[in-house]
Amino acid sequence: MRPVVITGEGSYFSPGSDCPTSDRYVMTSGTLIAYKGEAITGDPTTETGDVPCDSTTRNDNNVFRLLTKKSFGPDISVSLDYTPLADTGPKSQHDSFDGFTLLIGNQPNSKNEDYGLYTVSIRNGGEVVIKKKVPASELSSAEIAKLKQTGDFANGGGYYALSKYLERPDLATMGKQRHVVANLQKLPNGEVKITITVDGEAVVSAVDTGVHGAPYSSGQVGVRLDYTKAGFDNLKVAKLPAGSPETLSAWRRPSRLGELSIGGYSIPPISARAGNPFWLPGSNQEPLAPTA
Repeated sequence: MRPVVITGEGSYFSPGSDCPTSDRYVMTSGTLIAYKGEAITGDPTTETGDVPCDSTTRNDNNVFRLLTKKSFGPDISVSLDYTPLADTGPKSQHDSFDGFTLLIGNQPNSKNEDYGLYTVSIRNGGEVVIKKKVPASELSSAEIAKLKQTGDFANGGGYYALSKYLERPDLATMGKQRHVVANLQKLPNGEVKITITVDGEAVVSAVDTGVHGAPYSSGQVGVRLDYTKAGFDNLKVAKLPAGSPETLSAWRRPSRLGELSIGGYSIPPISARAGNPFWLPGSNQEPLAPTA
């Protein structure tokens, strides 16, 4: 069984090209690779030029950023199984940003980096934190200068920690799969609460009271990996029931990559060629078989 490219940044930056595309997902950096029903980064690389559309080895996955094309919310639970395998950054570049981030409430826009979202991060060093990204267009020049001094301005926006920083190296053990759940709830007063659960344990939560702008009660969801070789599966979006508690226990159902069909939301599998959701357009490779 060979790894299969589902889609990549080539189809995002060069629409209409021969690059494989997905009706459900977009890669704004890197390459979405499927292997035996799981999404993988392969051995992440950094590319200075164009990334070949069908390459799993020149993948630009040292910065992997996957988003759904569909927006979800309010009151949703986003979950997936995540397995970090190795930190791939040069030793001189290892920093607190390397690792896994679940993206929620991403505000879709027209191909620029001036967007807002929430980030739920488990870094390779064990740091866990919830942040809000505020677009530069909503910040003053003085605030931007302050954020740059602290290293909290990047990708066209400022990052504000909504939760306390936790040191949980046990959640970043290489080779160990974790079931990560992030709940996004719109509170009666319009504020938004975000809660992280890992393997059924409520780890940290935060409330956006309107930090530098209105809270994001809905938006795209996705996955970001920085300098991390990893795999993930069972990416799901569930509608939180009315009156639900602040945290949900981890709830799992066998699935394969691309099946998001819970609680009233339904996203079909990754776009198919000849009826097979894992077929690489224009390729003679084997289609990817569903997992048991």
